[in-house]
Amino acid sequence: MVALMGCKPQTLGPVTLTKSDGSTLTTRDLRGKVTFVYLSGEGCGPCQAAMPAVQRIARSYPTRRVQVVAMDAWDRSPEAARALRKKSGLPSFTDDGTMTRLMGTRTVPSFMVIGRDGTVRHKQTGLCNPQVLEDAIHAALLEKNTVAKK
Repeated sequence: MVALMGCKPQTLGPVTLTKSDGSTLTTRDLRGKVTFVYLSGEGCGPCQAAMPAVQRIARSYPTRRVQVVAMDAWDRSPEAARALRKKSGLPSFTDDGTMTRLMGTRTVPSFMVIGRDGTVRHKQTGLCNPQVLEDAIHAALLEKNTVAKK
């Protein structure tokens, strides 16, 4: 298992994300996939610096295996999700604050990798080496899928 950067293991729990186009994504939809969460903020210089690495990660994995979730940590409006989508080309979402609470911070940029079983495998705030994020995603993909089939 990937180190949680000083955090206790957490389970994602029920969450409903609303995509910039109005469609929804729930915890059930994420079951069996690794989820890579990127929390950004409008006008955040470090977020802009991290963007190329996040975009590269998003292009590297098919959506059937890794779901990328980009969100504005400061503004949960549909307009903010659409602006992030337009600027980044990433699948952009809003929620009720669940992801920010699970992250434990509103510091941006922040990153989280959630395993196929819904357990947070890695989380990190601030600029980081993109290889660390890719290693966390890869490790989560290699883990045995313990998700119960329903």
